[in-house]
Amino acid sequence: EKLETLFIKEAIQSNMIELKGHRAVGGIRVSLYNGISVEETMKLVNFMRTFQTNNS
Repeated sequence: EKLETLFIKEAIQSNMIELKGHRAVGGIRVSLYNGISVEETMKLVNFMRTFQTNNS
């Protein structure tokens, strides 16, 4: 739970919003759809890789 909170906080600082999961279930949720570019998707992927490296 602490790690999820940190992930959300750092994501917001990187201008990535709405990643928090449903309040009844929790977790982290990413919605990728046609309105999201490949570049934006790669920004998320790189953020997640960096976060994993820094927090594992």
